[in-house]
Amino acid sequence: MNLEKPTSPENNELSPEAKIAQMQERINALEAKNHELKLENQKLERIATLDPLTETLNRRGLEMQFEKFLRNAERNKVPADYSVVFIDLKGLKAINDTRGHEAGDILIQNAAETLKSHLRPSDLCARWGGDEFVLVLPKTDEAGARVLTERITTHLPEGLYFRSGIASSTDLEHTYGRAPTLDEVITTADDLSNDARGAESRTNFKMQSDTMNLGDVLKS
Repeated sequence: MNLEKPTSPENNELSPEAKIAQMQERINALEAKNHELKLENQKLERIATLDPLTETLNRRGLEMQFEKFLRNAERNKVPADYSVVFIDLKGLKAINDTRGHEAGDILIQNAAETLKSHLRPSDLCARWGGDEFVLVLPKTDEAGARVLTERITTHLPEGLYFRSGIASSTDLEHTYGRAPTLDEVITTADDLSNDARGAESRTNFKMQSDTMNLGDVLKS
């Protein structure tokens, strides 16, 4: 005969302290999982919005950051004025053909670092194409954008050659009779970079390498 006393449900219940500890463990596990997912989402967003070579914004990233700029301006009830600088690097094909694509990549990376080092936290920098960059400068008119472009020119690695065009949202608003889209301002700046009015900047670029001297490739 089995004389063992049956176990009642009450005997299996946890003490209040044990229940609280168990619940806290579950909460901690959920918080750790949420943090892990958040980091993974940030990583995916970074991959989706940044150019992998230069770590500047890509087109999608620029559009997303520009939308934030517009929302902030609307929320703070201030004008969403800005200028765009379109920069077109020159000489990249010659470098790729004579020194290889690695040398061209180094040139693009150096150019991107120079651009980013002269921008304010509110400014946006994006790689628009293989050798093209777009700068979006909030609360900056065309004259201010031109000063920035000239300052960038004087700090470029020796030999870097680029053509630039500048367009102001305020000027285009007067032309269109409405606020222009970002694409319209970028297109205007791009057109100006190919126009005789586009500012050309040349120096003698010298690769920081004993085996690669691009001063012979890029000539003023």
